[in-house]
Amino acid sequence: MRLYPLRKNPRKELLKLTLTSNDQAGLVLTNNFLPDYVKCVPWISRDAQRKHPSTRAYP
Repeated sequence: MRLYPLRKNPRKELLKLTLTSNDQAGLVLTNNFLPDYVKCVPWISRDAQRKHPSTRAYP
């Protein structure tokens, strides 16, 4: 787990959670796994973001 501050909003942080097993990776996306104030979005590669800017997680 790593934390990165957001440049555009110093009150927010990006949390990178690396899962070592795919068996239960879906649990992260289920309801009640994370607190309500945490927004979980799937990772999108930088190339995909360049091709489709509307898919960016944080505009």
